[in-house]
Amino acid sequence: TLFPYTTLFRSKATDLTFRPVLSSRLCEPGGVGEALPGADGSVCFQLGPVAADGTDLRDATATEQQGWVVEVEAEPGARAALNKMFNACYEGVATCPPESPGGRGSVAVVWMGRVVSAPVVNGADLADDGFVLTGDLSEADARAMADAIDAG
Repeated sequence: TLFPYTTLFRSKATDLTFRPVLSSRLCEPGGVGEALPGADGSVCFQLGPVAADGTDLRDATATEQQGWVVEVEAEPGARAALNKMFNACYEGVATCPPESPGGRGSVAVVWMGRVVSAPVVNGADLADDGFVLTGDLSEADARAMADAIDAG
């Protein structure tokens, strides 16, 4: 289990946030400073402001697809904010600078204080349809995340 305390404490939808990645680097010994660590603690991410959280999502389902993921849809009222972040990363603008050779930025999926994934954004207006939250999630973690989203 990536986050063993998810079974000890009830997770909340606000424990899940989406933030643009400003930069990433190897974590420094002895601390991460203002950067958030990735799931394994080796890479640290400097992140932009929170664009959305788990309360902005609905219809979450934990499924297994080459590892555990959470399928979600954006709440209608949150689609504009999510698309603003997704599109900024897709275009690789200053608020979400390119982290990939293709000139695309990344969005950090932050769960309980750790970056569980930071995928490169591969299209515009991703919040208009359902999308998948990926990461190094166990079945218990994916189910806890889906339950937290659905509980609002």
